[in-house]
Amino acid sequence: MTVKEAASQLDLPVWTVWKLCTGGALPSWRAEGRILIMPCAVTEFARVFPNAA
Repeated sequence: MTVKEAASQLDLPVWTVWKLCTGGALPSWRAEGRILIMPCAVTEFARVFPNAA
C-alpha cells in the first residue's frame, strides 16, 4: 500500500504518514521510487494508536 492509501485508511495527513515511515514507526520499504507499507502494519498501527488522527 502506498503512503497515500495508508493516510486515507488511517485518516491522517500524507505528510504525517510519510514521517511515520521515515522515522521507523511504520515498517516500510522503497520500491520504484515510492515508499510502500504492508497493509498489516497499517492495521496494527491503527489498533495500537486508535486516536492518532
